[in-house]
Amino acid sequence: MPDTGISCGYFVVMGAEYKHYAMALAERAAPTRGYFTAAMAREAGYADSVHAYHVRNGDWEKAYRGIYRLAGEPETPFGELIIWSIWSRNRAGDPQGVYTGETARWILGLRERPPGPLEMTVPPGFRKNCEVPERLRLIKEAIPAEEIRLKDGIFVHAPDRSAPVPASAVNPARSWDDVIDAGED
Repeated sequence: MPDTGISCGYFVVMGAEYKHYAMALAERAAPTRGYFTAAMAREAGYADSVHAYHVRNGDWEKAYRGIYRLAGEPETPFGELIIWSIWSRNRAGDPQGVYTGETARWILGLRERPPGPLEMTVPPGFRKNCEVPERLRLIKEAIPAEEIRLKDGIFVHAPDRSAPVPASAVNPARSWDDVIDAGED
């Protein structure tokens, strides 16, 4: 078959389009450390019909139903937390979940990773058309905006009370010197 240049030009255009899509998707996924939703991929220009191709090709990793990760992005220690934060998004694409309790204390570096499900608080009107993942324990409660922090791409409840409580506060009879000598400061 003679080279007319048409097919070659087509692939060049497709390659340029693909690079544009890939850059747009990487930009959208940057705040969540490379994780993104199928909707974000569509917004970047990827048709739904090519999502499975990109997973099979190794460009994307499937993290959960409708949630993917760009394969070239470095791993993050909070990857699982980012997945569930993305899972908690409303129809407008805004994350609704805020990590609270012992999970929040772990994220803030105040304790070791707690066993069992991750604790996430969502607004009282939160609804999903699927089951809550076993790894999550949802609490429906309002959290004041001033008590929410963004850390490593996820929202964390960080009120003043989440700070470690020194032993002197628990036992006021102990002096500050006793607390320091015991290494509890």
